Amino acid sequence: MHLTYDNYVELGFDIIPEENFDRFSVMASLYVDRITMNRLYSEKPSYNNLLGIAEIADFFYREYQADLLLQEQLASNNGRLISGFKNDTYSESYAVDTRSESDKIADRNAKLREYHKYFQLSQLYRGFR
Repeated sequence: MHLTYDNYVELGFDIIPEENFDRFSVMASLYVDRITMNRLYSEKPSYNNLLGIAEIADFFYREYQADLLLQEQLASNNGRLISGFKNDTYSESYAVDTRSESDKIADRNAKLREYHKYFQLSQLYRGFR
């Protein structure tokens, strides 16, 4: 694991509660190990590297929270998503994500690639930018 909770807080991050931190820090470290081909183990992570790992951990935590919310909504509505409601004078509608699963994965991967800027090209595996 590249990032401790103390490092996380010192860097100015506070989204992940301490009791959940290890799980998401490990997920972020595994992702970084994959994109760097474990090159961070041969050197001490720089300040920018630690920022990137913290950002990635936050990304995974926000994704986890969104999944929990979705599961909660599905459970409370017999497996259906609420797309809107109305009463006598007020109505509200929500956009329902109708993209294919492959489009959702491509979008997620594109978001994760934004965090590659925290790593030097010499640290990244050939083919990632």
